[in-house]
Amino acid sequence: MPSELDRSTRLVSTGDLTFDTEVSDAWGISGIPNGGYLLALGATALGQVLSHADPLTVTAHFARPSRPGPGQIVCEVIKAGRTQSMGVARLLQDGKERFRVTGTFTDLSALRGPSNEAPGKPPPIPPIERCQAAVAAPPGSTFGDRVELRFVPGTTHFATGERGDMVLGGWIRLADGREPDPLSLLLLADAWPPPALNGVDERVWVPTLELTVHVRRRPSPGWVRAWFRTRYLIDGTLEEDGELWDARGNLVALSRQMARVSTA
Repeated sequence: MPSELDRSTRLVSTGDLTFDTEVSDAWGISGIPNGGYLLALGATALGQVLSHADPLTVTAHFARPSRPGPGQIVCEVIKAGRTQSMGVARLLQDGKERFRVTGTFTDLSALRGPSNEAPGKPPPIPPIERCQAAVAAPPGSTFGDRVELRFVPGTTHFATGERGDMVLGGWIRLADGREPDPLSLLLLADAWPPPALNGVDERVWVPTLELTVHVRRRPSPGWVRAWFRTRYLIDGTLEEDGELWDARGNLVALSRQMARVSTA
């Protein structure tokens, strides 16, 4: 049986690099679909029109909020190379562009070349059994039921109304048991509560303006270690950097997003 993510990214080709789709209401808060889910939706379309199936680097710019319901994804192939291909996918709803995904795709299993991972190591995340269960999902969240989170103790200051370092980390997986793969990493890169919540005094909404994910290798089965940090919250806008490591301690994805803080 297809997983929830697979059902939520289903596409129907209508020819000429276009697809009909149904934007799911299963991955959102207060009726607004999550940015990582939308990135995965756009990447699914690109994976069907490009000559390579694996996302290597994908970026989404969100022009206006998407909504659950019918939509059309229009793709453009920019390059079809031997080792990489590149394209753009745009989601249209009610005649308006909602977001645009630009991606470079490859075959991750075929990548060859020098490596030097000595400077990197998994973040300081305790074993799953020593991490705390998920805090309460925001009101109106359907997303919270689709992922399982385990937080590093002492990092969820926002849950108690306190201030702390704008850092959050722990373990994450899809609740229906779907094992991680390059597509789901795009979703998991935006599935964590924003660490900036630790740096403000009130409950806020943090909509994503732009999200980029670099997929570095295929993840092994199991839980994924996640580590996110924000260094600068300036005039209501922030950057968020993320790292995803698989169960074997391999770096599998890096992310960065620009977001804004709203009290509305």
